Amino acid sequence: MRFGFVAGAALLAIGLAGRPACAAPAVSGDYIEARSCNVYAGACHAEGEYTTAGRQAILAWNVRHGSYQNVSLDGTAALAVVVADRNLGAPGAEKKAVIYVTGTPEQRDAMAKMLEERAAASLGKVVAVKEAQISFNDKGELYQVDAPGVASLKVKKQPGKLCCLQTYQVWYQPFVALKDGKIGYSVLSKFDEKTLNTRWAGSEQNNAYFGSFTL
Repeated sequence: MRFGFVAGAALLAIGLAGRPACAAPAVSGDYIEARSCNVYAGACHAEGEYTTAGRQAILAWNVRHGSYQNVSLDGTAALAVVVADRNLGAPGAEKKAVIYVTGTPEQRDAMAKMLEERAAASLGKVVAVKEAQISFNDKGELYQVDAPGVASLKVKKQPGKLCCLQTYQVWYQPFVALKDGKIGYSVLSKFDEKTLNTRWAGSEQNNAYFGSFTL
């Protein structure tokens, strides 16, 4: 159980990205993420995944209000595909990301720069910024995000009971600090990112977070 006492404690503190103390006016809205390992599981399950999984993630933002460098971001959206050489929650993980953004050219540029500045620890090295159509739908029991040809998330708004006999624990905090953040259960999470030469698909996992963000 060494993982639970040592690595587990470290993972809880890694990956949180919030608004800097002296930042410009905040940008806020809806956020959802999913990674290739469970964030809510028993100790043995989490320990096994720590070394074998958790190297891919999808992060998505739907902006309701805010601006960056005098450019309004209201109604824009962004999605980041993130990969690493080890579990994304592990100390020293080398992360790479591709960011997809919506909006006008000015909004896309501002959104990408804002994320690179305010979510740098979660994204790692941003190797490309691309335009995409990104839809958010949080109606009903599923939270759904879709960027056609790039990534898709279908997440139940509560964790599922998986086949683990040990007491469930939260092993990872979300990559972005959330207000009223909740754990979700992936019906399907997938991406196909050619720039990173990485494809991932997962389902039937308690691997998602969603809530309101402020950056």
